[in-house]
Amino acid sequence: MKLLLKFSLKNPLLPMDYRKVLMSYIKSTLSAPLDGKFFNQVYDVPKVRPLTFAVRLPNPNFADNKIILSANRMEVTISTGDQTLGYVFFFTLIGQKRKAFKMPLENQMTLSDVTQLRENLSESDKALVKMLSPLCLREHFKEEKKDIYYSVNSKNFSEKSSEILCRQLKSAGFSDELSEGIRLVPIMSKKTVVTHYGSKIECSLGNFVIQAKDKAVINHFLKYGIGSRKSAGFGFAELISDGLEV
Repeated sequence: MKLLLKFSLKNPLLPMDYRKVLMSYIKSTLSAPLDGKFFNQVYDVPKVRPLTFAVRLPNPNFADNKIILSANRMEVTISTGDQTLGYVFFFTLIGQKRKAFKMPLENQMTLSDVTQLRENLSESDKALVKMLSPLCLREHFKEEKKDIYYSVNSKNFSEKSSEILCRQLKSAGFSDELSEGIRLVPIMSKKTVVTHYGSKIECSLGNFVIQAKDKAVINHFLKYGIGSRKSAGFGFAELISDGLEV
């Protein structure tokens, strides 16, 4: 399910690390129904969270550790392949309309509209997608307590993207056969650096061709996001076309 949220802002200023504000808003939303039952299911258990989101800002200007917008508004699209969670979001968010949520920089966001969007899904094992939020590919080294991030500028992007997406699919319950052989090919893509919880992380923006062994794999990515840190506002992909050869 995909939901489009429209917000009005008190002023046109956002912190560079605005994704964590939206994560707080999402957590606050899930804390309300059934005494936090769905919040506990999504956030209390250490697992991959079944959602992603993308933010659309009006003509953002990045300066002096803040973002200056051309209008006092923004849009957020939330996607999840969990229909129950999607309906919880939808009906709970309707109850959040016209309620102000405090933000940094003496700002606040107020939800003005919630709309369910049509889901465009793939009918092929090859698809061209556009990243609506940065593609984050993280490799975590537990013993060293270190993370390495890969972008399209990384020499081993092809190898590492396949490895990371393969692990994502296996974690989601796909078989070894369907999980292996996944390929992500950059098409008019570029490196970007994103501020996340005070750290600068290397990501990618642009278009990518996904090659898989079954359309179910591609549709999983379209519903839940691609790569790492999806529930933090990374990896949201939109289908452009099917069946491309690369």
